[in-house]
Amino acid sequence: MSAKSEKSAAVEREKKRRAKIAQRRAQMPRKYRRTYDRAVSGKSLRACVDSFCLECCGWKSQEVSLCTSLACPLYAVRPYQTRS
Repeated sequence: MSAKSEKSAAVEREKKRRAKIAQRRAQMPRKYRRTYDRAVSGKSLRACVDSFCLECCGWKSQEVSLCTSLACPLYAVRPYQTRS
């Protein structure tokens, strides 16, 4: 693959990614969009975890705090945990 076609493929991938991000963003509650934006930009690992957990639990913070997926690699660092 030539350098030009590699660059073209990368540009195409980025276009597809942006379209998928916009589609997913439009389907989530507004109050979580800023966190999601930080996550997909790669600027915040914390935002990545928060967004992943919220999406997994249907965008309900209470459900994240009650998560029962004990084998999930993010379980110990999930947001909205109650301190004991």
